[in-house]
Amino acid sequence: MTKNIMSTTTLQQLILLSFSIANIIANQSCRYHTQCPGQAICVLRICIAAEPSGGVCQRQNDCKVGRACKHGICWQPAESPNVVAQCTVHEDCKSQTVCKNNTCVASSPIDRDCNKHSDCPIGDACKFGVCWRAIILSKDVECVITEDCVGRTLCDRRGSCRPARPTSVACDTDDNCGLLERCKHSMCWRYIIGECQRNEDCTGQRLCHQGRCVTSKPMDRYCNTDDDCNTNSSSSSSSNRGRCKYGLCWSFNERMKQHAEREELMDMSDEDAQQLLD
Repeated sequence: MTKNIMSTTTLQQLILLSFSIANIIANQSCRYHTQCPGQAICVLRICIAAEPSGGVCQRQNDCKVGRACKHGICWQPAESPNVVAQCTVHEDCKSQTVCKNNTCVASSPIDRDCNKHSDCPIGDACKFGVCWRAIILSKDVECVITEDCVGRTLCDRRGSCRPARPTSVACDTDDNCGLLERCKHSMCWRYIIGECQRNEDCTGQRLCHQGRCVTSKPMDRYCNTDDDCNTNSSSSSSSNRGRCKYGLCWSFNERMKQHAEREELMDMSDEDAQQLLD
């Protein structure tokens, strides 16, 4: 007996194609959901209007088939893309939307439990026992959370994906990471700022620390990797551990390392530094 077997991908495409052509955002092609403006998602390389479908996500697999993970919540193609839901109170808005300026807009949960709206910061809504905050989306906003950024990039507080590099530190949340770092794919990633990304980018007796080449001193120990330089200091923080360069172990000049940290922040405008550190 021959069985008709439809792949998950084919089923997903049929579901999405069943929505009105009116959903398509004119002249907007895409490869990723984050390339689509506002409340739009990428379907078959075309941006289409979307609405929250219910559910919080960190990756695509957290959402149901035919849904998209963007800005930390699941989305589905909009049933009425040209109709904007009006409201006067949060209760007028369905699913994961809240009332802002008399319009229902997408929102994402913040880390606070609640029983009523007054338990949340002003302007936020209490839904499903947690506080929700409106997501202000525009065509200029690339991201809201780190997971919105593809490849070797992190989301900054302006909603832009900035170049980053992974560190060797494992993490569950941003709290496990250091200054100017974010947790992504269970590893701490660091924003790339300054003159170097790794020790090899620095000449002579200098090591790379937070984007700066910093004077260092030899430790009288041969090595092949950084681990060879830290056999007796497993509890040390990553920034204080010895580094392997030229087959020798080196340690930072502490005074110069602190100077580099100050210089890195001084090189950025006050606004840029605050955007990264918040």
